[in-house]
Amino acid sequence: MSDKVIGAPEIICLILLVVCFLLVPAYLLVELLRNWNQICNRDPKIIASRNKHDEEFYEYLDKIYWKYKKGSMA
Repeated sequence: MSDKVIGAPEIICLILLVVCFLLVPAYLLVELLRNWNQICNRDPKIIASRNKHDEEFYEYLDKIYWKYKKGSMA
């Protein structure tokens, strides 16, 4: 049997494989779990902002509706 010594290219390749196939998916999983509320829009800040935007939009639509309703009755 011949004992082979691992050279520098093999070590570099091994390190790159570990980084690509273990660390990158682990990092992405951690980021996904950290931002889960924002991704699912369950964050209270996002809900409050969306509700405020919806209220402003409905007020705008009401103004348009009443403007045209008054115009059609004249």
